[in-house]
Amino acid sequence: MRVRADKRNAHEIGRAGCAERDAGDDDDALAGFGETFLESEAAGAFDHVVLIVGIFVAEFFLLLNTGPLNAAVIDSVGPHVRAAALAANIFVFHLLGDVPSPVLIGYMSDKYSLQLAFLAPVIAIALSSAILFYGMRFAPPLRIPGESGSQVP
Repeated sequence: MRVRADKRNAHEIGRAGCAERDAGDDDDALAGFGETFLESEAAGAFDHVVLIVGIFVAEFFLLLNTGPLNAAVIDSVGPHVRAAALAANIFVFHLLGDVPSPVLIGYMSDKYSLQLAFLAPVIAIALSSAILFYGMRFAPPLRIPGESGSQVP
C-alpha cells in the first residue's frame, strides 16, 4: 500500500511513509524506510554501487599525497622538531580546509548552485597539485642510506 503526501499541505509532506505507525503499529520507527529501500529498482541499486565505488576512488586519490607531503615535512626539518612540524602541518591543513569548508560550500550553494559549490574544491585541489608539482623541482635529491654519494633523482 502506497500513501501519497498531499504536497499542498506542509504538515503532510514527509509523512507518506508513516502509514503503519499512524495506523497503530509503532513497533518500528523506520517501517516505511525498509519497504522503500527494498522496492528500489535494479538501476537504483547499480547507482548506489557506482556511488560507493566513486567515493572510494575519490578518497584514495585525495589522500594519495599525504605520505609524500609528510615525508617532505620530515625531510625539511631537523630531528628535534619533526613531531612539532607534523603537528603544525596537520593543524594548518585542518584550519584552512575542514573548518571553513562547510560554511564556504553552503554560502556558494545558496548564492550560486550546489554544482558550483562542489566544483570549488576540485579547483582548489588542482591548484594545490600544480603548486606541489612546481615545488617538487626545488626539493633536495633523496639520499639512499648506506650508499655514499648515491642519490635518487
